[in-house]
Amino acid sequence: MRLQTKLGLAFTGVAVAAIIVAVLISNWSVQRNFEHYVHQRHYAYYQQIANNLIAEYTQTGAISKGSLTFYGHQVMMEGYQLRLESPTGELFWESPVPMSHGQSTEKTTWNYHSTSLYAGNDYLGTLYLLYPEAELTLTDQEMTFMGQLNETFWLATSATGLLAFFISMIVGRYLVVPLIQMRQVALQLRSGNLSSQVTIDRKDEIGDLGLAMNHLAESLRHQEALRKTLTADVAHELRTPISTLQGYLEAFRDGVWSPTADLLDACYQETLRLKNLVSDLESLATAEVGLTYDFQPLDFGRLVKGICESLRPKIADKGLLFTVVSADSLIVNGDERRLTQLVVNLIENAIKYNRPRGSIQVTLSREDSAEGLGLARLSVSDTGTGIDPADIPFVFERFYRGDKSRTRLKGGSGIGLALVKAIAIAHGGDVSISDTSSRGTTVVFSLPLSS
Repeated sequence: MRLQTKLGLAFTGVAVAAIIVAVLISNWSVQRNFEHYVHQRHYAYYQQIANNLIAEYTQTGAISKGSLTFYGHQVMMEGYQLRLESPTGELFWESPVPMSHGQSTEKTTWNYHSTSLYAGNDYLGTLYLLYPEAELTLTDQEMTFMGQLNETFWLATSATGLLAFFISMIVGRYLVVPLIQMRQVALQLRSGNLSSQVTIDRKDEIGDLGLAMNHLAESLRHQEALRKTLTADVAHELRTPISTLQGYLEAFRDGVWSPTADLLDACYQETLRLKNLVSDLESLATAEVGLTYDFQPLDFGRLVKGICESLRPKIADKGLLFTVVSADSLIVNGDERRLTQLVVNLIENAIKYNRPRGSIQVTLSREDSAEGLGLARLSVSDTGTGIDPADIPFVFERFYRGDKSRTRLKGGSGIGLALVKAIAIAHGGDVSISDTSSRGTTVVFSLPLSS
Protein backbone atom coordinates (compact mmCIF):
# COMPACT_ATOMS: atom_id res chain seq x y z
CA MET A 1 0.00 0.00 0.00
CA ARG A 2 1.35 3.43 -0.93
CA LEU A 3 2.36 5.86 1.78
CA GLN A 4 -0.14 8.44 0.52
CA THR A 5 -2.99 5.92 0.89
CA LYS A 6 -1.78 4.95 4.36
CA LEU A 7 -1.67 8.59 5.42
CA GLY A 8 -5.13 9.20 3.94
CA LEU A 9 -6.66 6.21 5.71
CA ALA A 10 -4.91 7.07 8.96
CA PHE A 11 -6.08 10.69 8.92
CA THR A 12 -9.59 9.65 7.90
CA GLY A 13 -9.74 6.99 10.61
CA VAL A 14 -8.65 9.45 13.28
CA ALA A 15 -11.08 12.10 12.03
CA VAL A 16 -14.04 9.71 11.79
CA ALA A 17 -13.29 8.20 15.20
CA ALA A 18 -13.13 11.65 16.76
CA ILE A 19 -16.36 12.67 15.02
CA ILE A 20 -18.19 9.51 16.12
CA VAL A 21 -17.11 10.04 19.72
CA ALA A 22 -18.21 13.67 19.53
CA VAL A 23 -21.55 12.66 17.95
CA LEU A 24 -22.19 9.99 20.59
CA ILE A 25 -21.42 12.40 23.41
CA SER A 26 -23.51 15.13 21.79
CA ASN A 27 -26.38 12.73 21.13
CA TRP A 28 -26.31 11.47 24.70
CA SER A 29 -26.20 15.02 26.01
CA VAL A 30 -29.05 16.15 23.74
CA GLN A 31 -31.13 13.07 24.60
CA ARG A 32 -30.60 13.58 28.30
CA ASN A 33 -31.36 17.29 28.21
CA PHE A 34 -34.33 16.77 25.91
CA GLU A 35 -35.81 14.16 28.26
CA HIS A 36 -35.33 16.57 31.12
CA TYR A 37 -37.05 19.25 29.08
CA VAL A 38 -40.00 16.95 28.26
CA HIS A 39 -40.35 15.93 31.92
CA GLN A 40 -40.32 19.54 32.98
CA ARG A 41 -42.84 20.47 30.32
CA HIS A 42 -45.20 17.67 31.30
CA TYR A 43 -44.71 18.32 34.98
CA ALA A 44 -45.58 21.99 34.42
CA TYR A 45 -48.69 20.87 32.49
CA TYR A 46 -49.61 18.56 35.39
CA GLN A 47 -49.16 21.39 37.90
CA GLN A 48 -51.43 23.55 35.71
CA ILE A 49 -54.11 20.85 35.90
CA ALA A 50 -53.81 20.81 39.70
CA ASN A 51 -54.11 24.62 39.85
CA ASN A 52 -57.16 24.53 37.56
CA LEU A 53 -58.89 21.94 39.78
CA ILE A 54 -58.21 24.03 42.89
CA ALA A 55 -59.56 27.14 41.13
CA GLU A 56 -62.71 25.23 40.10
CA TYR A 57 -63.28 24.06 43.71
CA THR A 58 -62.81 27.62 44.98
CA GLN A 59 -65.40 28.95 42.52
CA THR A 60 -68.03 26.15 42.66
CA GLY A 61 -67.29 24.36 45.93
CA ALA A 62 -66.68 21.03 44.12
CA ILE A 63 -64.58 19.31 41.46
CA SER A 64 -66.75 18.13 38.61
CA LYS A 65 -66.34 14.77 36.93
CA GLY A 66 -66.57 16.57 33.59
CA SER A 67 -63.43 18.57 34.28
CA LEU A 68 -61.61 15.43 35.42
CA THR A 69 -62.70 13.59 32.29
CA PHE A 70 -61.46 16.45 30.11
CA TYR A 71 -58.05 16.56 31.75
CA GLY A 72 -57.84 12.77 31.81
CA HIS A 73 -58.44 12.60 28.09
CA GLN A 74 -55.68 15.15 27.48
CA VAL A 75 -53.04 13.30 29.54
CA MET A 76 -54.09 9.98 27.99
CA MET A 77 -53.30 11.44 24.57
CA GLU A 78 -49.83 12.24 25.94
CA GLY A 79 -49.42 8.63 27.12
CA TYR A 80 -50.05 9.34 30.80
CA GLN A 81 -52.72 8.51 33.35
CA LEU A 82 -54.36 10.90 35.82
CA ARG A 83 -55.66 9.74 39.22
CA LEU A 84 -57.37 11.59 42.08
CA GLU A 85 -57.61 10.18 45.61
CA SER A 86 -59.99 11.47 48.28
CA PRO A 87 -58.73 13.08 51.51
CA THR A 88 -59.14 9.67 53.18
CA GLY A 89 -56.88 7.97 50.58
CA GLU A 90 -59.66 6.26 48.63
CA LEU A 91 -59.71 6.31 44.82
CA PHE A 92 -62.06 9.11 43.79
CA TRP A 93 -61.45 9.10 40.06
CA GLU A 94 -58.88 7.95 37.45
CA SER A 95 -58.49 8.33 33.70
CA PRO A 96 -58.29 5.37 31.31
CA VAL A 97 -54.91 3.64 30.91
CA PRO A 98 -53.23 4.66 27.61
CA MET A 99 -53.69 1.82 25.16
CA SER A 100 -50.04 2.00 24.07
CA HIS A 101 -49.03 0.80 27.52
CA GLY A 102 -51.52 -2.02 27.99
CA GLN A 103 -54.34 -2.27 30.55
CA SER A 104 -52.30 -2.80 33.70
CA THR A 105 -52.63 -0.13 36.39
CA GLU A 106 -50.06 -1.62 38.78
CA LYS A 107 -48.06 1.18 40.33
CA THR A 108 -44.92 -0.91 40.25
CA THR A 109 -44.75 -0.43 36.47
CA TRP A 110 -45.32 3.30 36.63
CA ASN A 111 -43.54 6.33 37.99
CA TYR A 112 -45.64 9.20 39.14
CA HIS A 113 -45.78 12.80 40.24
CA SER A 114 -48.11 13.60 43.13
CA THR A 115 -49.32 16.79 44.70
CA SER A 116 -51.76 17.58 47.49
CA LEU A 117 -54.68 19.79 46.56
CA TYR A 118 -55.53 22.58 49.04
CA ALA A 119 -58.17 25.28 48.62
CA GLY A 120 -57.38 27.60 51.47
CA ASN A 121 -57.51 25.37 54.56
CA ASP A 122 -59.64 22.70 52.84
CA TYR A 123 -57.72 19.52 51.87
CA LEU A 124 -59.26 18.21 48.63
CA GLY A 125 -57.15 15.08 48.14
CA THR A 126 -54.05 13.98 46.21
CA LEU A 127 -53.63 14.20 42.45
CA TYR A 128 -51.32 11.69 40.71
CA LEU A 129 -49.80 11.83 37.23
CA LEU A 130 -48.59 8.34 36.29
CA TYR A 131 -46.09 7.75 33.45
CA PRO A 132 -44.32 4.60 32.24
CA GLU A 133 -41.30 3.65 34.34
CA ALA A 134 -39.13 2.22 31.55
CA GLU A 135 -39.56 4.83 28.85
CA LEU A 136 -40.18 8.44 28.16
CA THR A 137 -43.39 9.11 26.35
CA LEU A 138 -42.88 11.61 23.55
CA THR A 139 -45.33 13.22 21.24
CA ASP A 140 -45.14 12.54 17.53
CA GLN A 141 -43.53 15.95 16.99
CA GLU A 142 -40.94 15.27 19.67
CA MET A 143 -40.16 11.83 18.21
CA THR A 144 -39.80 13.39 14.75
CA PHE A 145 -37.46 16.02 16.16
CA MET A 146 -35.24 13.39 17.83
CA GLY A 147 -35.18 11.31 14.66
CA GLN A 148 -34.20 14.27 12.52
CA LEU A 149 -31.54 15.23 15.05
CA ASN A 150 -29.98 11.73 14.90
CA GLU A 151 -30.10 11.73 11.11
CA THR A 152 -28.35 15.11 11.08
CA PHE A 153 -25.66 13.80 13.41
CA TRP A 154 -24.87 10.76 11.26
CA LEU A 155 -25.10 12.76 8.04
CA ALA A 156 -22.57 15.20 9.49
CA THR A 157 -20.37 12.24 10.46
CA SER A 158 -20.44 10.82 6.93
CA ALA A 159 -19.87 14.19 5.27
CA THR A 160 -17.03 15.08 7.61
CA GLY A 161 -15.43 11.65 7.11
CA LEU A 162 -15.47 12.08 3.33
CA LEU A 163 -14.14 15.62 3.65
CA ALA A 164 -11.37 14.39 5.98
CA PHE A 165 -10.47 11.66 3.48
CA PHE A 166 -10.17 14.05 0.55
CA ILE A 167 -8.25 16.61 2.58
CA SER A 168 -5.93 13.90 3.92
CA MET A 169 -5.30 12.65 0.38
CA ILE A 170 -4.38 16.18 -0.70
CA VAL A 171 -2.15 16.68 2.34
CA GLY A 172 -0.69 13.20 1.84
CA ARG A 173 0.13 14.03 -1.76
CA TYR A 174 1.75 17.28 -0.63
CA LEU A 175 3.91 15.30 1.79
CA VAL A 176 4.57 12.19 -0.27
CA VAL A 177 5.35 13.56 -3.76
CA PRO A 178 8.67 15.12 -2.61
CA LEU A 179 9.53 11.86 -0.84
CA ILE A 180 8.85 9.94 -4.04
CA GLN A 181 11.16 12.28 -5.93
CA MET A 182 13.89 11.89 -3.30
CA ARG A 183 13.49 8.12 -3.42
CA GLN A 184 13.97 8.18 -7.20
CA VAL A 185 17.06 10.37 -6.82
CA ALA A 186 18.42 8.01 -4.13
CA LEU A 187 17.91 5.03 -6.46
CA GLN A 188 19.74 6.87 -9.24
CA LEU A 189 22.59 7.70 -6.88
CA ARG A 190 22.77 4.06 -5.85
CA SER A 191 22.97 3.02 -9.50
CA GLY A 192 25.90 5.40 -10.05
CA ASN A 193 24.13 8.38 -11.63
CA LEU A 194 25.66 11.07 -9.42
CA SER A 195 24.28 13.94 -11.51
CA SER A 196 20.77 13.52 -10.09
CA GLN A 197 19.37 16.45 -8.12
CA VAL A 198 16.29 16.96 -5.98
CA THR A 199 14.22 19.90 -7.24
CA ILE A 200 12.18 20.83 -4.17
CA ASP A 201 11.59 24.47 -3.32
CA ARG A 202 10.11 24.26 0.17
CA LYS A 203 10.95 25.97 3.44
CA ASP A 204 10.23 23.08 5.78
CA GLU A 205 11.84 19.85 7.01
CA ILE A 206 11.20 18.11 3.68
CA GLY A 207 12.94 20.98 1.89
CA ASP A 208 15.87 20.62 4.30
CA LEU A 209 15.99 16.91 3.55
CA GLY A 210 16.06 17.65 -0.19
CA LEU A 211 18.94 20.09 0.30
CA ALA A 212 20.78 17.49 2.38
CA MET A 213 20.36 14.95 -0.42
CA ASN A 214 21.71 17.46 -2.94
CA HIS A 215 24.70 18.13 -0.68
CA LEU A 216 25.21 14.38 -0.40
CA ALA A 217 25.13 14.01 -4.17
CA GLU A 218 27.57 16.91 -4.53
CA SER A 219 29.88 15.31 -1.96
CA LEU A 220 29.71 11.98 -3.78
CA ARG A 221 30.53 13.68 -7.08
CA HIS A 222 33.43 15.47 -5.46
CA GLN A 223 34.76 12.30 -3.85
CA GLU A 224 34.41 10.44 -7.14
CA ALA A 225 36.35 13.16 -8.94
CA LEU A 226 39.05 13.02 -6.27
CA ARG A 227 39.22 9.25 -6.54
CA LYS A 228 39.66 9.40 -10.31
CA THR A 229 42.25 12.14 -9.95
CA LEU A 230 44.13 10.13 -7.33
CA THR A 231 44.08 7.04 -9.53
CA ALA A 232 45.49 9.01 -12.47
CA ASP A 233 48.11 10.69 -10.26
CA VAL A 234 49.25 7.42 -8.69
CA ALA A 235 49.46 5.77 -12.11
CA HIS A 236 51.54 8.67 -13.40
CA GLU A 237 53.79 8.70 -10.34
CA LEU A 238 54.39 4.96 -10.64
CA ARG A 239 54.89 4.98 -14.39
CA THR A 240 57.69 7.56 -14.39
CA PRO A 241 60.21 5.85 -12.04
CA ILE A 242 59.34 2.39 -13.29
CA SER A 243 59.88 3.46 -16.90
CA THR A 244 63.17 5.10 -15.93
CA LEU A 245 64.37 2.00 -14.07
CA GLN A 246 63.28 -0.19 -16.96
CA GLY A 247 65.29 1.94 -19.39
CA TYR A 248 68.41 1.82 -17.24
CA LEU A 249 68.16 -1.93 -16.66
CA GLU A 250 67.61 -2.67 -20.37
CA ALA A 251 70.67 -0.54 -21.22
CA PHE A 252 72.75 -2.41 -18.63
CA ARG A 253 71.50 -5.78 -19.92
CA ASP A 254 72.18 -4.97 -23.56
CA GLY A 255 75.63 -3.58 -22.76
CA VAL A 256 74.74 -0.10 -23.99
CA TRP A 257 75.71 1.42 -20.63
CA SER A 258 78.04 0.27 -17.95
CA PRO A 259 76.72 0.36 -14.38
CA THR A 260 78.72 3.36 -13.20
CA ALA A 261 78.31 5.00 -9.81
CA ASP A 262 76.35 7.92 -11.31
CA LEU A 263 73.94 5.64 -13.18
CA LEU A 264 73.44 3.42 -10.15
CA ASP A 265 72.77 6.54 -8.04
CA ALA A 266 70.14 7.61 -10.57
CA CYS A 267 68.47 4.20 -10.22
CA TYR A 268 68.66 4.56 -6.45
CA GLN A 269 66.90 7.94 -6.59
CA GLU A 270 64.11 6.40 -8.64
CA THR A 271 63.65 3.64 -6.04
CA LEU A 272 63.43 6.35 -3.35
CA ARG A 273 60.64 8.00 -5.34
CA LEU A 274 58.81 4.69 -5.40
CA LYS A 275 59.38 4.23 -1.67
CA ASN A 276 58.01 7.71 -0.90
CA LEU A 277 54.96 7.03 -3.03
CA VAL A 278 54.30 3.75 -1.22
CA SER A 279 54.70 5.59 2.10
CA ASP A 280 52.07 8.11 1.01
CA LEU A 281 49.74 5.30 0.03
CA GLU A 282 50.25 3.68 3.44
CA SER A 283 49.35 6.99 5.11
CA LEU A 284 46.32 7.15 2.88
CA ALA A 285 45.24 3.65 3.90
CA THR A 286 45.72 4.58 7.57
CA ALA A 287 43.56 7.65 7.12
CA GLU A 288 40.84 5.52 5.49
CA VAL A 289 40.60 2.97 8.32
CA GLY A 290 41.01 5.56 11.08
CA LEU A 291 43.89 6.68 13.29
CA THR A 292 44.59 5.36 16.78
CA TYR A 293 45.36 7.69 19.68
CA ASP A 294 47.02 7.53 23.08
CA PHE A 295 45.80 10.57 24.98
CA GLN A 296 47.96 11.84 27.83
CA PRO A 297 48.57 15.24 29.46
CA LEU A 298 51.46 17.02 27.72
CA ASP A 299 53.00 20.47 27.37
CA PHE A 300 52.01 21.56 23.88
CA GLY A 301 54.33 24.58 24.03
CA ARG A 302 57.36 22.39 24.72
CA LEU A 303 56.28 20.01 21.95
CA VAL A 304 55.99 22.82 19.36
CA LYS A 305 59.36 24.30 20.35
CA GLY A 306 61.04 20.90 19.98
CA ILE A 307 59.51 20.33 16.54
CA CYS A 308 60.56 23.80 15.34
CA GLU A 309 64.14 23.27 16.49
CA SER A 310 64.33 19.91 14.68
CA LEU A 311 63.07 21.51 11.43
CA ARG A 312 65.22 24.66 11.68
CA PRO A 313 68.17 23.17 9.70
CA LYS A 314 65.87 22.09 6.86
CA ILE A 315 64.29 25.56 6.76
CA ALA A 316 67.73 27.18 6.76
CA ASP A 317 68.81 25.01 3.82
CA LYS A 318 65.83 26.39 1.87
CA GLY A 319 67.02 29.94 2.59
CA LEU A 320 63.85 30.82 4.52
CA LEU A 321 63.57 33.11 7.54
CA PHE A 322 62.11 31.19 10.49
CA THR A 323 60.43 32.89 13.49
CA VAL A 324 58.95 31.07 16.47
CA VAL A 325 56.83 32.74 19.16
CA SER A 326 55.59 30.27 21.74
CA ALA A 327 53.83 30.55 25.08
CA ASP A 328 54.86 28.29 27.96
CA SER A 329 52.93 25.74 30.02
CA LEU A 330 50.08 25.09 27.62
CA ILE A 331 48.94 21.73 28.99
CA VAL A 332 46.65 19.73 26.71
CA ASN A 333 45.31 16.19 26.71
CA GLY A 334 46.59 14.68 23.49
CA ASP A 335 48.57 12.08 21.61
CA GLU A 336 52.17 13.34 21.33
CA ARG A 337 52.92 11.33 18.17
CA ARG A 338 49.77 12.51 16.35
CA LEU A 339 50.18 16.15 17.42
CA THR A 340 53.79 16.00 16.23
CA GLN A 341 52.53 14.69 12.88
CA LEU A 342 50.04 17.58 12.71
CA VAL A 343 52.59 20.32 13.48
CA VAL A 344 55.20 18.84 11.13
CA ASN A 345 52.67 18.67 8.28
CA LEU A 346 51.71 22.33 8.74
CA ILE A 347 55.32 23.55 8.84
CA GLU A 348 56.45 21.35 5.94
CA ASN A 349 53.58 22.68 3.82
CA ALA A 350 54.79 26.20 4.64
CA ILE A 351 58.31 25.17 3.53
CA LYS A 352 57.15 23.38 0.41
CA TYR A 353 54.97 26.15 -1.02
CA ASN A 354 56.96 29.21 0.10
CA ARG A 355 58.70 31.70 -2.12
CA PRO A 356 62.49 31.71 -2.42
CA ARG A 357 64.00 33.76 0.46
CA GLY A 358 60.54 33.89 2.03
CA SER A 359 59.68 33.51 5.70
CA ILE A 360 57.77 31.22 8.04
CA GLN A 361 56.29 32.31 11.35
CA VAL A 362 55.00 29.88 13.97
CA THR A 363 52.99 31.44 16.81
CA LEU A 364 51.59 29.54 19.78
CA SER A 365 49.41 31.45 22.24
CA ARG A 366 46.74 31.03 24.86
CA GLU A 367 43.23 32.09 23.92
CA ASP A 368 40.65 32.69 26.64
CA SER A 369 37.27 31.02 26.25
CA ALA A 370 33.90 31.56 27.90
CA GLU A 371 33.79 27.82 28.58
CA GLY A 372 36.52 25.59 30.00
CA LEU A 373 40.16 26.55 30.55
CA GLY A 374 40.67 28.21 27.20
CA LEU A 375 42.40 27.16 23.98
CA ALA A 376 45.93 26.65 22.73
CA ARG A 377 46.11 28.47 19.38
CA LEU A 378 48.85 27.54 16.89
CA SER A 379 49.21 29.57 13.69
CA VAL A 380 51.65 28.80 10.88
CA SER A 381 52.14 31.60 8.34
CA ASP A 382 54.15 31.55 5.10
CA THR A 383 54.89 34.01 2.33
CA GLY A 384 53.88 31.76 -0.54
CA THR A 385 51.55 32.48 -3.41
CA GLY A 386 48.46 31.70 -1.35
CA ILE A 387 45.51 29.45 -2.06
CA ASP A 388 42.88 30.00 -4.71
CA PRO A 389 39.63 31.01 -2.92
CA ALA A 390 37.81 28.32 -4.93
CA ASP A 391 40.10 25.69 -3.38
CA ILE A 392 39.75 26.78 0.27
CA PRO A 393 36.58 24.71 1.02
CA PHE A 394 38.36 21.57 -0.22
CA VAL A 395 41.97 21.86 0.99
CA PHE A 396 41.25 19.67 4.02
CA GLU A 397 39.59 16.97 1.90
CA ARG A 398 41.44 13.75 1.24
CA PHE A 399 43.29 13.52 -2.09
CA TYR A 400 42.56 17.16 -2.94
CA ARG A 401 45.37 19.09 -4.63
CA GLY A 402 44.77 22.56 -5.99
CA ASP A 403 47.63 23.11 -8.43
CA LYS A 404 48.22 19.51 -9.47
CA SER A 405 51.33 20.16 -11.54
CA ARG A 406 52.93 22.17 -8.75
CA THR A 407 52.07 19.69 -6.02
CA ARG A 408 53.32 16.79 -8.07
CA LEU A 409 56.68 18.50 -8.52
CA LYS A 410 56.72 19.26 -4.80
CA GLY A 411 55.96 15.63 -3.96
CA GLY A 412 52.52 16.16 -2.40
CA SER A 413 49.92 13.42 -2.42
CA GLY A 414 46.93 15.45 -1.26
CA ILE A 415 46.44 13.80 2.13
CA GLY A 416 48.60 15.90 4.47
CA LEU A 417 45.94 18.47 5.40
CA ALA A 418 43.28 15.75 5.52
CA LEU A 419 45.35 14.00 8.20
CA VAL A 420 45.76 17.34 9.99
CA LYS A 421 41.99 17.81 10.08
CA ALA A 422 41.37 14.26 11.31
CA ILE A 423 43.90 14.70 14.15
CA ALA A 424 42.46 18.11 15.08
CA ILE A 425 38.90 16.77 15.30
CA ALA A 426 40.02 13.75 17.33
CA HIS A 427 41.55 16.12 19.90
CA GLY A 428 38.36 18.16 20.14
CA GLY A 429 39.99 21.03 18.25
CA ASP A 430 39.66 22.74 14.92
CA VAL A 431 41.87 23.72 11.98
CA SER A 432 41.14 26.31 9.31
CA ILE A 433 42.64 28.69 6.79
CA SER A 434 42.40 32.02 8.61
CA ASP A 435 44.02 34.14 5.93
CA THR A 436 45.26 33.65 2.40
CA SER A 437 46.29 36.03 -0.34
CA SER A 438 49.02 36.55 -2.90
CA ARG A 439 51.33 37.43 0.02
CA GLY A 440 50.94 34.12 1.79
CA THR A 441 48.73 31.82 3.85
CA THR A 442 48.03 31.38 7.57
CA VAL A 443 46.72 28.08 8.92
CA VAL A 444 45.33 28.09 12.48
CA PHE A 445 44.99 25.05 14.73
CA SER A 446 43.32 25.28 18.14
CA LEU A 447 42.63 22.68 20.81
CA PRO A 448 41.24 22.82 24.36
CA LEU A 449 43.62 23.26 27.27
CA SER A 450 43.62 20.72 30.08
CA SER A 451 44.06 21.16 33.81
